[in-house]
Amino acid sequence: MVEKIWRKHSYSIILIILSFMTCFVIALKSGHEDTQKYIKVTVSQGDSLWEISNQYENLYNMPKEEFMSWVEKHNDISRNQIQTGQELVIPVLMERQNTMLAAD
Repeated sequence: MVEKIWRKHSYSIILIILSFMTCFVIALKSGHEDTQKYIKVTVSQGDSLWEISNQYENLYNMPKEEFMSWVEKHNDISRNQIQTGQELVIPVLMERQNTMLAAD
């Protein structure tokens, strides 16, 4: 029975399996932004996401609340969970920071 189905529909079954695998790979790649292009900051004693957003406010184009939500999402934290010495990815492109450093 299974052999008969396989002989009759093997190409369709293979095509469906390959389609699902392709969709899965695309979903994995598009689900996460490439955080390699963003800078990382190390949390200092007494820092908060609000203070970090103030330090970099000229280097990102979003409201502070959105900045903090982005940091929470991409670092899998909540605002009151940041700790001294922790490294956080923030939505500031490395190229923007390098441009600002060169201008200083």
